[in-house]
Amino acid sequence: MASSNDRIVENIQFPEGLRWHAGALWFSDFYERRVFSADDSGTLQQHGFIGAQPSGFGFTPAGDPLVVGM
Repeated sequence: MASSNDRIVENIQFPEGLRWHAGALWFSDFYERRVFSADDSGTLQQHGFIGAQPSGFGFTPAGDPLVVGM
């Protein structure tokens, strides 16, 4: 498991809205216009492309992702 000082993901442009959910760190990348998650081993998974630049990220009480686009 990564410690608080370990880098687990490389080549992210501008992550925003970091949220821990379902065993992974979820975030939107402002410049890449995508939503990602990364587990503690650094495995990056893309979950979607946002046509407008994403500028915030969260989850509904049911666990569905919410992304705000500019």
